[in-house]
Amino acid sequence: MIALNADQSIPFTALSSHNSPKDLWIAVNGHVFDLTSFAADHPGGADVLTDCAGTDGSEVYAYAGHSEGAMETLGRYRVGVLEGWECTSTLNTEPADVKSTIKGTGSAIPTLLNVARANSAYLLSGLAVLAVVSCVYALFGALTENALDMEH
Repeated sequence: MIALNADQSIPFTALSSHNSPKDLWIAVNGHVFDLTSFAADHPGGADVLTDCAGTDGSEVYAYAGHSEGAMETLGRYRVGVLEGWECTSTLNTEPADVKSTIKGTGSAIPTLLNVARANSAYLLSGLAVLAVVSCVYALFGALTENALDMEH
């Protein structure tokens, strides 16, 4: 477990205003981190962090799978807790168990944003399937009409 400081409550609107490479804050499981000075040193590249700037990057963070050393580094940049969350004063060093130390209690806005972002790939896939099915239906319908016209 990594000890954390800065128990300041940060509204989601305040987090979202820190959304540029020169002012880069990211929430991870309710903890808010100012990663502005770290972005250039991020092993995965600054772009990964910039893409999540001003948002809840919990899913991206979990998906990437981070080492204990990475979690220790992250803990040094903590500036507070996302409003509506109750977070422990430690950050679990087991990547798979990070969420178990945090319990959301308030605003659903960050969760809804992550759901929308995560589901956009499914939505695009669904639209692609729908387009293919529509084309096949239109083609089949046209062939059927032509076949019926030939019979008469």
